[in-house]
Amino acid sequence: MKYFSLDKTEGVYFDMLSSTAYMCGYSEELMMTKVRFEKGNVVAPHHWHKHAQFTHIIKGSIQITDEFGNKGPVMHAGDTVYFAPNEKHSLAILEDDTWLYDVFNPGKVELMEAHFDKVGIVKV
Repeated sequence: MKYFSLDKTEGVYFDMLSSTAYMCGYSEELMMTKVRFEKGNVVAPHHWHKHAQFTHIIKGSIQITDEFGNKGPVMHAGDTVYFAPNEKHSLAILEDDTWLYDVFNPGKVELMEAHFDKVGIVKV
């Protein structure tokens, strides 16, 4: 068993996304981050990854666009979206100070090693 505390986690700022991410928990099988965005950000237009992903909106609103340019509904605090592995997607941040939880399966080892190890996150 491993416990994580956001109170003891320093955020990692991502210039390309103008966002700050906080590690909530990590294992090779699963990773959870809490991310803060500002209005107007577009998260990596039409990106994909091998990981299944749940995104849960904590505060603010977003809009998902699929690989064909189809826009989904505006999603608000309390809403969750699922992306299958390799499903192309992007999301537009519609409000300032928007917060999301992102959960990935398997854990994003490359993200963990490239960024979160630098702020003292302990791997499980």
